[in-house]
Amino acid sequence: NDPVTVTSSVNGGNGSIDTVGTVNLTRGGARTYSFTPAPGYLPLVTGNCPGTLVGNTYTVTPVNANCAFNVTFTNQTVDITGTVIGGGGLITPSGTTTVARGGGLTYTATPGAGNVAVYDGTCPGIRTGNTFSVTNAQSSCGVNVRFVPAAGAITVTTNVPGGNGTVTTPGQNSAGETVLAIGDTRVWTVTPAAGFVPRLIAGSTCAGTLSPTAPYTYTVNAAAASCVANFAFVAAGPGSGGATSIPTLSEWGLIILSALMALF
Repeated sequence: NDPVTVTSSVNGGNGSIDTVGTVNLTRGGARTYSFTPAPGYLPLVTGNCPGTLVGNTYTVTPVNANCAFNVTFTNQTVDITGTVIGGGGLITPSGTTTVARGGGLTYTATPGAGNVAVYDGTCPGIRTGNTFSVTNAQSSCGVNVRFVPAAGAITVTTNVPGGNGTVTTPGQNSAGETVLAIGDTRVWTVTPAAGFVPRLIAGSTCAGTLSPTAPYTYTVNAAAASCVANFAFVAAGPGSGGATSIPTLSEWGLIILSALMALF
C-alpha cells in the first residue's frame, strides 16, 4: 500500500506532545500520541485526522489519507456527564468527565440481551451504531441513554434534500436517523441558513409539528411507528411564511401611482 502521513503540531505552551512533525504510516494504519499538559490544563485537538482523544492519549485510526492535527492546551473546561436513565445496559464512560471547552468525548452503549439503545440529552454530537461522539462542547452537557426492547424501538428519519439548513437532535446519526422508543416525544432543532425558512414537503409520514416561527423546532409526540420527515428550506418572503420586506420610498411611490391610475 502507498504510505500516508500524519502531521502533528502544538499551538502555544502549557503542555507538550511526544511526537511533533510528520510521520509515515501504512494506509489504513494507526498512530497513538501522548500529551503532557501542565497542571490545570487539558488538551484540545483540532484538525482533519480520524482520531479519538481519551484522557491524554490521542489515537489516529484508520489513516486512509494524509491528515494533520493540532493540539492546544487550555484551562477552559466543561463537564460532560454520561447517564443510563432506564432499562438494562451500560454506558462507557459513566459519570462526569471534564474536557477542554470545544472538545468532546465518545460514549459507548452496551445494551442488555434483546435491547437497543435510545440516546438523548443536551450534548451536540453524532451517533454511530452504539457509540455517541460528543463534539465541540461549548458548555457543560449530558448524554443520556435508555435501553428498550428491540420490538419497542422505532426509527425517525429526517431528510433535507435541498440543503440550506439542518435538522438535528441528540442521538441522530449521519444519515438523519434517530432511534426512539414507541410512545416517545422528541424535539428536533431546525436551523435554516440566513434568508431561508423551513417547510415540510411531500413524502413525510411522521405525525409531527413544525413550529411556524423562529427559533424553529419539529416535534413528534407519542411516536407510534418508524416514519420519515422531509424538509425544504425556501427563501423567506411573501407567501413563504417568512419575513415580508417593507416597501422603500420609491416602491411606495409606484404603489400610490398604481392606485391613482386605477381610480381614473
